[in-house]
Amino acid sequence: MDTRVVEGEEHDEEILRLAGEYDAVVMYQADPRLGDRIFGTLPDRIANRTGDPVVIVRRDYEAADE
Repeated sequence: MDTRVVEGEEHDEEILRLAGEYDAVVMYQADPRLGDRIFGTLPDRIANRTGDPVVIVRRDYEAADE
């Protein structure tokens, strides 16, 4: 397992570029954007470009009490 954090203005393109190096991508659920209706969501674009699974993790989880 490998973890990479991608930030910056062109993070979508960097994620798409790096996704091809892996067997699957796990990412947080992003807020919808206008461009998603035109170009598809980032997870859809990753799956379409790589053919690999993309697992979406919801951000609004609550940590279990320990």
